Amino acid sequence: MFVAAGFSGDENEEDSSEGSRDKKLTKQSQQPKTEDEMTSQGRTRIKSCGQSDAVKAKMLQVFNLYMSGKSTDEIANEMQISKRGVSCHFKRIEEAVGFSVVRSRRTKRVGKARGAVHSSRPGLRKVNQRGFHAFRATWVTLALTAGVPMDLVRKVTGHTTAETVLTHYFQPD
Repeated sequence: MFVAAGFSGDENEEDSSEGSRDKKLTKQSQQPKTEDEMTSQGRTRIKSCGQSDAVKAKMLQVFNLYMSGKSTDEIANEMQISKRGVSCHFKRIEEAVGFSVVRSRRTKRVGKARGAVHSSRPGLRKVNQRGFHAFRATWVTLALTAGVPMDLVRKVTGHTTAETVLTHYFQPD
């Protein structure tokens, strides 16, 4: 239901128009299940895409290196291109193969901690701007302005102090 409404849990997605939602749903339903399936289908689709032979060769090289476990930095160093160049190849690859290749764009794994961890501040999680958590501030603001008691709002949000609720979630402006 959330995917159909445009909420996917991926904070990097910026386009939530009707057409792109349909494409995302189609991509998700066509995504191969295993790494081996992704690799074989990916190679076949890259070889048959409409790019020039030189571009297809680079796309295939990036794809093979990435699927063998190399990072973006390692691929850039090995191919002597910039990380932005690798990123451009990833975009072309994903358009050609019809499914998400980049690991961070694939379906979330079961058992992973909720939210991404800030690398600069260990122990903190990023807030997903388009996920379910984004509704907290809206709900708190609407509830408090409608006269819902602070004790009930604190219980619903799980906070022990009214100060936390008012400081971080109440946004009357």
